[in-house]
Amino acid sequence: MKIKLMLFALIMMGLNLSAQTKLNYANLEIATPANYTANDLPESTELTSKSYTAQWRNLPNILYENNVHRQIIKQWEDDAHGRFISAIYFTSKGAKMTGKLYQLKVMEGIRYKIFAYGVVNSQPVVLNLGFEKMPRQNSDLDELMLNFITLEK
Repeated sequence: MKIKLMLFALIMMGLNLSAQTKLNYANLEIATPANYTANDLPESTELTSKSYTAQWRNLPNILYENNVHRQIIKQWEDDAHGRFISAIYFTSKGAKMTGKLYQLKVMEGIRYKIFAYGVVNSQPVVLNLGFEKMPRQNSDLDELMLNFITLEK
């Protein structure tokens, strides 16, 4: 009986991991590398690693048109307790994004956050990106993060 329960638990964990290997970002599939943890939350999706985090919400057009994305970003800014550094403009899957760069008060781990919005693949999106080191150029980003942010030159 114990072997059956252990086998069942292993199968369920395997199904859970395989279900999280492909995530929906603006109606595009994003593969999750082994060094990232994926969480499909009720209102958003989140990927985390030691050096990076990416959280996003795909919004219905009506919410975007009514500026709900600005309210979400305001909430993230309030929760971050960081110091505003500058406005930031970049592309995400070829779409222009508008955001703000913050430095967090923590000394280790994720120290910088970008809160941004835009329309990617005809889908309104709000992004919450975290970085261990300030992203200055695309070579500072790993392959997964380049799905979400490509810095302008």
